[in-house]
Amino acid sequence: MSSTNPEGDVEKQKDGTDTSEDSDNHYSKDGDSSDDDEEERKDPGVWWFASTMCPLLAGTFGPIATGFSICALVYRWRDYVPTGTGENELKPIPDPHWLDAINAISLVFAVIGNLALLLCMSHRLRFQIAQPITIIGFFTAGVLLVADTVALRALPANGITEPLARSGANHTLTSAFYYATFAAGNYILIGLLMCLTAYGAHKGHYPKDFSLTPSQRTMMLQTMSFVTYLLLGALVFSVVEDWRYLDAVYWADVTLLTIGFGDISPQTNVGKGLLFPFAIGGVLIVGLVVGSIRSLVLERGEEKLAARIVAPRA
Repeated sequence: MSSTNPEGDVEKQKDGTDTSEDSDNHYSKDGDSSDDDEEERKDPGVWWFASTMCPLLAGTFGPIATGFSICALVYRWRDYVPTGTGENELKPIPDPHWLDAINAISLVFAVIGNLALLLCMSHRLRFQIAQPITIIGFFTAGVLLVADTVALRALPANGITEPLARSGANHTLTSAFYYATFAAGNYILIGLLMCLTAYGAHKGHYPKDFSLTPSQRTMMLQTMSFVTYLLLGALVFSVVEDWRYLDAVYWADVTLLTIGFGDISPQTNVGKGLLFPFAIGGVLIVGLVVGSIRSLVLERGEEKLAARIVAPRA
C-alpha cells in the first residue's frame, strides 16, 4: 500500500503556488519593462522639442536679443519733434538716470545667461549649474526691461519734462524703445524654453546635456553670423551715409531680407559702391540658413522614420 504524506502535499502546493506567483511577478515585470521601453521610444518624439529645439532657439536668439538690448542702452528712447519739422530734424531727449541704470543691469544679466548657455553647450559648464544661471539670467533681464518700458509709458508725457516737448505731437518714441521691447519678450521666451528643457531632463526624458547635431550647431552659428554681419554692415553705412545707427540697422535688415521698402537708400558714391557686395554677402548667408533649416527638417524626418521601424508591432 502506498503511503501518503500530507505535509509533502502541502509543501508541493506551497511550492506550486510560489512558482506561479513568481511566474506572474516575472511576467508583470516584463510588462512593466516593455512599457518603459515603449515610453523611451516615444520620448524622443514627444520631448524632441524640449531637448533639441529649445536650446537651439535659445542659443540662436539669446545673442540676437542681447544685441538689440545694447542698442536700447546706447541710444535714447525719446525724440523731440519741433513744430513744423520732419523726421530728419528730430532731437534726442536724454533718458532718466534710473532708466539707463535698469537697462545696464538687464544687459549684465542677459550676458551672464548667454555665457552660461554657451559654456554648457561647449561642455565647459555642467548642465545642473548652467541651467539655473541661464534661466535666472534671462528671466531677470526680461523682467527688468519690461519694468523699464512700462514705467516710462506710465509716466505723464513719457517722462518728458521739457515744456515744448511734452505735447504728444512734439515727441515720439525711438526705435531703441521698441528694440528694448523686442529684447524683453525674447529674454522671457528663452527663459520659458529653458525651463521646459530643465523639466524634461529632471524627469529623465533625456540626458542632462545638450547633444546638438552638427547641422543644428551649424544653423545656430550661421544665424548668429547673419545678425553680426547685419549689425556691422549697418555700422559701416551709418558712418558712410551719416545715418543714425538704428536707422542703418533698419535699412540693412530690409535690404538683406530682400524686402526693399525704398524709404531709405544710400546717397553717396561710396555707399552705392558698397551696397552690391554687402547685399550679395547677406543673401548668401540667408541662403545658408535656409539650407540648414532644410537639413534640420530632413534629419528630424529620418529620426521619426527610424523610431517607427524599430517600434514593436502590436
